[in-house]
Amino acid sequence: MKTSVAINKGQLELLKFVAKYRFVTSYHVQKQFDYKSRNSVNNKLKRLVDAGFLGMKYDNAKKLSGIPASYYLTPKGLREVQQQLTYITDAIIKNAYGDKNASESLIQESAELFELAQSLTATYPNLKALTARQLGDLEYFPRPLPDLYLAHKQEEETHRFFLYQFRDVKRYDVAVNSAIARLIKYREAETYAESGNEFPIVLFVCATAAIERHAQRVMKSALNKSYEPILVYTTSFQALSQQKNIDQAIWSSIEDPDTLLTLEEVES
Repeated sequence: MKTSVAINKGQLELLKFVAKYRFVTSYHVQKQFDYKSRNSVNNKLKRLVDAGFLGMKYDNAKKLSGIPASYYLTPKGLREVQQQLTYITDAIIKNAYGDKNASESLIQESAELFELAQSLTATYPNLKALTARQLGDLEYFPRPLPDLYLAHKQEEETHRFFLYQFRDVKRYDVAVNSAIARLIKYREAETYAESGNEFPIVLFVCATAAIERHAQRVMKSALNKSYEPILVYTTSFQALSQQKNIDQAIWSSIEDPDTLLTLEEVES
């Protein structure tokens, strides 16, 4: 039975966090807000589920497999945060009715993006990471949107990045080729110039070494045929998600894939 509750500041911040990533687990909430007790996190989430602001995906199959429950904002929850989060459109709220039937692949993708964003922002405190959902109302971004848009503010300038994650799917070559072709076409159209900023550096995060090598080859070949320059660097999901400090060199240029660089070296 749903109960009515007055949303406090902490609950509102939790709802906004879920809105950013679309699907989260109690582990993600605990890590984001540095809560000490997992039971406390579960209780916070349960209260919001009971109040109708969150939905929960959890069944016997997940329970038997030890897979944690996934939480997402219901239309009621999205309307609660809509005034503060301008990117929450009526279309997003309408589409949220289908989140209860979301695939495990989509849920896992959200979890992986959280890991990447959390690792980047923990390593670089002046870096902001925006998800595709947060970019949806900005027409000068490429379509489909990058998985993350990064802005790393330093003393006198801000370096910006499009981050694309290439997952280990059955036909990863088709996914990689298609994404790169669209990115080249977008760059040549100069649509991003409307932002008033220089074109971002492109980062490819690849699930396997084979995908990374394929992405490097395809991107280098495509750029040789293009008249617009793009700076492109690649790394693995494991390397980025496990990065501990700014001195770790994990990025490879498509021009010199055997040399590893730090993010600051990429920016220079």
